[in-house]
Amino acid sequence: MKCKGGPPRLLQVRRVNILKLKRLLCAASCAAFCLSLAGCVISAPQTVLTVNGEAIPAGLYLSYQYSAYTEAASQLSSNETLEDATIDGVPADEWVHNRTIELIRQHVYVERAFEEQGLTIPEAEAASAQSTADQYYDENEDLIAANGIGKESYRTFYMSQVKYNALLQAYLEEHRSEVTVDEAKEYMDTTYAHIMQLTLPSTDASYQLLDEDAAAALMEAANNAIAQMEDEGATLDEVADDVLQEVLPLSGREYTDSSVSEYLSERYVSENSTLYGNDFSLAMLAAEVGSCGLYTASTSPLLYEKLPNYETDQQFEEEHFAAMADEINARAFEEEVDEKAGALSLEEDAAAVRTYSVYNIKTEV
Repeated sequence: MKCKGGPPRLLQVRRVNILKLKRLLCAASCAAFCLSLAGCVISAPQTVLTVNGEAIPAGLYLSYQYSAYTEAASQLSSNETLEDATIDGVPADEWVHNRTIELIRQHVYVERAFEEQGLTIPEAEAASAQSTADQYYDENEDLIAANGIGKESYRTFYMSQVKYNALLQAYLEEHRSEVTVDEAKEYMDTTYAHIMQLTLPSTDASYQLLDEDAAAALMEAANNAIAQMEDEGATLDEVADDVLQEVLPLSGREYTDSSVSEYLSERYVSENSTLYGNDFSLAMLAAEVGSCGLYTASTSPLLYEKLPNYETDQQFEEEHFAAMADEINARAFEEEVDEKAGALSLEEDAAAVRTYSVYNIKTEV
């Protein structure tokens, strides 16, 4: 049996691209909690470790262990395993354990800070979150229960992230006015690059790769557009119409009045953008406004041009300031949580840790 709703995965407490912070605050608390946990037997230890005097039950430990495991797995190449890989210079299995401890300390901190600040989850939101957790548990009970976690432990794990988001929201509201416009501008200009891109179809209408001649003609049209932009000062939106009229027929597609709006788009790129390779993202951050070129490392080639992040101070304040201020404060919040959670005392039951080895993790039953 595999988890319903997609491949096995678990909510991961991770660094976040907060340009879309509103989506974070919604999605992080509702993220898929497809739980595939390490196996255990009835006689297995019930408590794995203690954080600041609070005993951490096995189910909760295994939940965060799997979060750490999936983080580690995402950093391994296809031919690497936990046994032979290293992450940040540390053996991968050791990295998973260290990350598990970090996440559990954060869990304890969040639970206590939420209570100390007198925060509450609105009744409707809490009921929705618990319903989501229960529904997923019920749909995948064979897998989750077989891996040693009960519904109440699962709820605790799920609701902790909801509480984290409540703490984050309270922090943002308290500190939002402390960020100046100049600080927010500097942050945006060093964190994001605004690009316009024109997607060039590299497959025909049946999604088969273009033949050699068509592919060569497409690249010629792209390079001619770049030359026009560099030599004549044309912008990408000015050349897009001519480019599409030339390249769309190469793939058996018809050019229409709506083609430009379908293939031309704008994006903000950051170092952590997943749509492009890291090298391209870093190059765009360093490039001058007006820089243009052809990106070929995606499924379809992209003509691109770097645009200003904003045209006027008024536009920045109206469209970007609030989001940038929230990103700055969200990073500060994350650092505060890391520092305070990391200071919590910890005592491990070495035998229990060995029992719940990362090598016991299962992704299906």
